[in-house]
Amino acid sequence: MSIWDAFSKIPGKTANGETGDVAIDHFNLYKDDIKLMAALGLKNYRLSFSWTRILPTGKTDVVNEEGIAFYNSLIDELVAHGIEPMVTLFHFDFPLALQLEHDGFVVDA
Repeated sequence: MSIWDAFSKIPGKTANGETGDVAIDHFNLYKDDIKLMAALGLKNYRLSFSWTRILPTGKTDVVNEEGIAFYNSLIDELVAHGIEPMVTLFHFDFPLALQLEHDGFVVDA
């Protein structure tokens, strides 16, 4: 679970109780999305990794190989369509376990 997952499930914190769990369903539709990007002539695509898709517990004790495979496939598909992926490692989301244990990036190391 991420900090966004936790926050968005608190009643009253988001419009209409939306969580963004599915949103536009890019996870399942990314190949079609990339075809549309290519048809529009896009040359770059900024994406961020959902760390909880890769590290479900927020730590390296469990690595979700399916999550890694998704990002590998997504990036391969972008490159195959002549679109350069630009990966943001930290956009706004953060594993909840790290936030709870270490106060995220706030704590002095």
